[in-house]
Amino acid sequence: MVLFIIGKILIIFAFVGIGFVACKVRFLDEQSIPYLTQLMVNVTAPCMLITSIAGSPFSGRTAWAAVQMLVGTAIFFVAGIFVAAVFLKMIAVPKEDTGVYNMLITTQNSGFMGFPLAQGIFGEQGLFFMVLSNLVMNIYMYTAGLLQINMGSPKKKSNWKNTVKSLLNPCSVAAAAGLVLLVSQIKLPQFIDDVITPLGDATIPVSMVVLGVQLATSHLRAMLKNRKLILVTGVTLLVWPVLTFLAVNWLPLYTYVKIIMIYVAALPGMVMLVALAEQEGQNAQVAAEGVALTTFFSMITLPVVTVLLKLYYGVS
Repeated sequence: MVLFIIGKILIIFAFVGIGFVACKVRFLDEQSIPYLTQLMVNVTAPCMLITSIAGSPFSGRTAWAAVQMLVGTAIFFVAGIFVAAVFLKMIAVPKEDTGVYNMLITTQNSGFMGFPLAQGIFGEQGLFFMVLSNLVMNIYMYTAGLLQINMGSPKKKSNWKNTVKSLLNPCSVAAAAGLVLLVSQIKLPQFIDDVITPLGDATIPVSMVVLGVQLATSHLRAMLKNRKLILVTGVTLLVWPVLTFLAVNWLPLYTYVKIIMIYVAALPGMVMLVALAEQEGQNAQVAAEGVALTTFFSMITLPVVTVLLKLYYGVS
């Protein structure tokens, strides 16, 4: 059982190694990242979301589990702000960077990394609940998240047109379409299904190769000298998932809701944090270093978390 789980994890993370090596030998470079990311975010991931969600089994139990996931994720973000604030006060991060560090701890990469990992490791059920978590995060990120990232900075007016535009991205639209198909039990025409299914299957290798290229172009040695960033990384990848486990494990929740909530807590910082910090005039350099460092160390922590979750909850 353990070897089987490790084998599935290694297959996914092998794609990261391929991207890393491809960058180092100059088959791919930093300039390829935006193009591959756009391919994934705008084409392959939406296809994966539609086919996976629409193909999930639906019942009253599924609907109740979905409500548990949506409400639980919302509570997760609210509680995270206060937990992160206490920790950041303890390590005395610069006041003007409080919002960026706080958001690094509480907002995870549940889309770019979460979707392919959930599908590859936990199957369609795992992906279904990961998508619900990501929907809440997207709404949160461009609403309350705008206040969170500006913590410690002078208040300023946010551009709500950009907020609405950011919420209406291809992945959000595809997830909504998939949920409509799931609830209505409408089946896609066979031709369309045959076209978008293999495109969706490309999401895992494409996203992991991009991740490998990103790690190959990161200046990790310089980041390792930032003691506060190291501490925040430890809290993000280790302390936060443990606290989430303690909070949800003994609650009467659907098993996959517990698993995905804990797994989301173990994911690295979201890539969009860098763009959001730039948009809001915050320290985008700290955001970029935080995302890179948490992503790098998640290559070590995520396989361990995956094995522990699968063994503890007894899922295949």
